[in-house]
Amino acid sequence: MKITALKSFPVRRSLHLVKVETEDGHFGWGETGPSAWRREMAVHGLLDHFRQFLVGKDSRNIGALWQEMARAGNPEGDV
Repeated sequence: MKITALKSFPVRRSLHLVKVETEDGHFGWGETGPSAWRREMAVHGLLDHFRQFLVGKDSRNIGALWQEMARAGNPEGDV
C-alpha cells in the first residue's frame, strides 16, 4: 500500500489536518505537530517536505517512516 498523496486542510493558523492517501483507496488522518509551528508558511513548508518524502513509500511501515521523518527534522539525532 504505497502512499499516493498527503493533503493539508487548514483549521487555523497553526493547525492543519493532514490526510494521507494510499494507492488502494485507504486513508488516514493526522494533524500538524508541535505548537512550535506557529507560522502558516512554516507549516506549508513542513508538509511539502514530508509530502516529497512520503509519496511512494509503503504506508504499513509506520514506525520506520516516523523515525526517518523525526531524524530528518532533527539533524542532531536526538530522537
